[in-house]
Amino acid sequence: MLEKLTFGLLCAVAGWEVFRWIYDRRLKKDIEYLKAEFKRRETVHRVQFETEFSIYRELWQAVYRLKSLAPITPSADTGPGGDEQKRVYQDRLEKAFKVFEQAHSVVELNKPFYSPTIYTFCDMLNTDCLKHFLRIRRRLNTGKLEECYDMADSLIEKVKSIAGQIENAIRQRIGALDEADLVGWS
Repeated sequence: MLEKLTFGLLCAVAGWEVFRWIYDRRLKKDIEYLKAEFKRRETVHRVQFETEFSIYRELWQAVYRLKSLAPITPSADTGPGGDEQKRVYQDRLEKAFKVFEQAHSVVELNKPFYSPTIYTFCDMLNTDCLKHFLRIRRRLNTGKLEECYDMADSLIEKVKSIAGQIENAIRQRIGALDEADLVGWS
């Protein structure tokens, strides 16, 4: 009887040890899987952040260059007048339009990666600048430079305002990326 009890106890202990061994192996396997998944998601998050950050840096540089060159004919401008002044404005217009094209390309090439808010502001900036440049070109061709001054002052305010909105939206987006949970983790 004692032998049967001892044998039963020995089998129970052995069974428990086998169960623990299997459970420990399974637990270690699960832990390794979770570590690997965490590392993968962390890498995805880091790459996403770095990519988006570089895209926003490129965007801000384009917006800044556009903001610097957009006015073309500010009312505070004092120039030689006449044809010489017209040539100065035409040169400024050409430079500004090249910068505009670069900024527009940056926006359109990266459109899928911007938040909708940032793209909306960029589109507003591009639209306002393009309209302004086309109006200036028409005025320069007709020789009505006086009308350009008020338009330039108006554009300066619009560009500053929209650039400020883009800056704030980028800051919020970058902040959100920095504080975000890892992709797919809730």
